[in-house]
Amino acid sequence: MENILGYYLMPHPPIIIPDIGKGEEKKIEATSLACNEIGREIADIKPNTIIVITPRGTMFSDAIAISDEERISGDLSQFRCANIKMDVPIDKEFNIKLGTACHLEGIPSILVDSSTLRKYKCNYELDHGTIVPLYFVNKYYNDYKLVHITYSMIGDINLYKFGMEIKKVAEELNL
Repeated sequence: MENILGYYLMPHPPIIIPDIGKGEEKKIEATSLACNEIGREIADIKPNTIIVITPRGTMFSDAIAISDEERISGDLSQFRCANIKMDVPIDKEFNIKLGTACHLEGIPSILVDSSTLRKYKCNYELDHGTIVPLYFVNKYYNDYKLVHITYSMIGDINLYKFGMEIKKVAEELNL
């Protein structure tokens, strides 16, 4: 069985994108260079699935949210940059296996879609905590499905167990 092929902790300041920074991104040039290097590394790996755990998506206090429609899209219009937009397919097979594993292990999680989020007056969309890192990935590689997760304050043990379930599902699916 394969292990997870790589993992990265990426910053997500919108100013790092030249269309938003308008020159200010030069102040964080080392960060931009590092993000581009990560994008190239991911392109070399050519993963079928990219898992993003974001601190900026719709967060529930009692469950981890896993975006679960066929696709998810978003843009950076909240930063006056509607031309930076993404529309990516979701890895539904991964989501189903992860959701089932969480249920069996008692890890609070929920598969969310547009109708679920509308009940909470929230939108089903990519957040800037996902778009900014994927901006650097997509410059070099975009043949992947996404698992889009927003974590929750469900306690360190549950978050650890959740991470272990991600690893197990990735191994089962040979990602």
